[in-house]
Amino acid sequence: MSSPLLEVKDLQVTVGEENKVLLDGLNLTVNPGETHVLMGHNGAGKSTTLMTICGINRPRKGEILWNGEP
Repeated sequence: MSSPLLEVKDLQVTVGEENKVLLDGLNLTVNPGETHVLMGHNGAGKSTTLMTICGINRPRKGEILWNGEP
């Protein structure tokens, strides 16, 4: 069995001067060959999740691994 392509572990992200928590305890594992879709209502944190994975936002806590590397 191959190792995960992307792993998000216990991610917490805050935004704004008030440090409003948008994501708290998010976990996601994407294995090679899989397709995942993020769905939810406005303000659910879809864009925040993707911007954090891409490195635009900094997580307050948690870990993002790509091919096992931070």
